[in-house]
Amino acid sequence: MDRNPGSTEEMESRDEGPHNPVQITRDGGNQRVLEDDVFTGNLLTFFRGLRRLGMVVGPAEEQLALAALDSVGWEDADVCRTAVQAVVVKHPQHLPLFHAAWRQFWRSLHWPPSPLNEQTLLAQVAQRWVQRRGAPRVSWMGHAGAADAADAGRVSLVARTGASLEEHLRHRDFVRMTEEEWAQLQRWQVRVQPLWRPGRRWQPAARGQEVDWPATLREGVRGTAAPVAWRSQPRRQRPVLVVCDVSGSMEPYSRGLLRFLHALLLAGVQLDGFAFSTRLTRVTSALRYRDPDRALRETADRVTDFAGGTRLADALSALRQRWAGVALQPGACVVLATDGLDAGDADELERELQRLARRAYRLVWWNPLAGLPGFVPAARGQQQLARYVDAMLPAGSWGQLEQAWQGLGKVTRRVRRAGE
Repeated sequence: MDRNPGSTEEMESRDEGPHNPVQITRDGGNQRVLEDDVFTGNLLTFFRGLRRLGMVVGPAEEQLALAALDSVGWEDADVCRTAVQAVVVKHPQHLPLFHAAWRQFWRSLHWPPSPLNEQTLLAQVAQRWVQRRGAPRVSWMGHAGAADAADAGRVSLVARTGASLEEHLRHRDFVRMTEEEWAQLQRWQVRVQPLWRPGRRWQPAARGQEVDWPATLREGVRGTAAPVAWRSQPRRQRPVLVVCDVSGSMEPYSRGLLRFLHALLLAGVQLDGFAFSTRLTRVTSALRYRDPDRALRETADRVTDFAGGTRLADALSALRQRWAGVALQPGACVVLATDGLDAGDADELERELQRLARRAYRLVWWNPLAGLPGFVPAARGQQQLARYVDAMLPAGSWGQLEQAWQGLGKVTRRVRRAGE
């Protein structure tokens, strides 16, 4: 059998100079030429990307995958994918992630060959993770996605068990909402209360929570028949800091999340909002405009990296270094609204999560994917978040966001092991 371009011997050979061509037959039998160094680099990037997505792809798996490709050849894309899949996919949860990564890898082999960027690979995987659910993309600040042409302009709603239209829409996943439904959501108000905490000092009150014995005794010493004095402990709002992911994988959800933060601010809730994709931007002042369209438009103008890659570690580092003294107040509850498909440095994310978990009163993860049946944190970023947060709450619809907000007051601090 002729030596295939995917074999270990061919990849390691450099006898023909720095640009050793490799022949690949595909696309209906058309013969293409791929530079060996580009192919090798793309294959290594592909394996690194799989490891970043939580798959176990070590040297043994790499050798087995190369041997499988050497056996089946490169004539059929489906056969190649199946051969590699049999080696590296060991959990059903990893299957859609692998398919999305493979499509991007295989696309990079087309003429002219292009080096595969790891950040681009992970961003494409994150986007296809959402797209595989078959949901229409929303039009969001000029970024047009669309449902099928046959369904354009049509709104299909079903009112169940006598529930109102608004009540039904509150529990509809954001990725399945049409533009007409988004227009209705713009007028909604939140059905939640601020996150309260008891104040530190007691104050006199006409009818308080308990008897103020010192004040009562002072009046008794004076010899006057004074009534019993009461005191109460006033409530204060617990500060909440929300870090919202607006990367490519979160595009269907970022609009709903930012609109929910806007509704909370209009209701008088004390919170500080940040948006991040590849950089962190404070958006609290932009979301304070009463008009929802203007608030989201100002936010989109201020955040210059919408629908980019997910760099959660960089965002948390910027939060700690630049904004912690202003936004991260003592006793603040920190919410990370993200799908966890991070494309940044895993070790740096580990360190930043450790620091934030120690400093925050509660660290909570609002995950739009958590409401999906059978969801298990599979990507590396998701697994790291699951280890350090005090709770993970679904956040894929307006109703889930309201429940997630109400759940903040019920979250208890998890018991952390030594070193966490």
